[in-house]
Amino acid sequence: MRLALPAATALLLASCGGASTDDIHPQTVRAAMTDLIEPASDQIQTIAFELYNEEGDLDPSLLNASQWDALDEAARTIEQAALALEAAPDMPVATEGETLWNEDSEGASTAADVAAYIAADPAGYASEARKLAGIGQGISLAAEMRDPIALDEAALALTDSCTSCHNQFWYKQED
Repeated sequence: MRLALPAATALLLASCGGASTDDIHPQTVRAAMTDLIEPASDQIQTIAFELYNEEGDLDPSLLNASQWDALDEAARTIEQAALALEAAPDMPVATEGETLWNEDSEGASTAADVAAYIAADPAGYASEARKLAGIGQGISLAAEMRDPIALDEAALALTDSCTSCHNQFWYKQED
């Protein structure tokens, strides 16, 4: 059962021109990351952390229905954004003249660098995007089932997935 979008997610989706997570069509990799995946991931990690009681044990009663619903919607946003990235391996990394976060730092990748990393391994890029979409599905299912263990495991997998993809396609590669 799909519930109404939380206000923050609705605003994110509206900025991408869509009314639901099924209509996510980012125009650049940077937009997918900064406008969709990163905020949704942050929301998931923040709420998932709230599952822990003072003894450090998982306690699903610490989350209310709107938090579980927010997890579900954030997970669906990640899933759809990741599927959009997989479907468009030639999507521009950034718009003309747009810089990546920290691009001016020594050793940081430029948009052209990231595009070259993706072009050098499109199958690997698609695999990382599919993996991220699957994690989004897992988080959504955990939220629907109100399963704290599955959510905790999926939230950890989300962090690992982001790290893996960034290491391959975002950070400066050794020559």
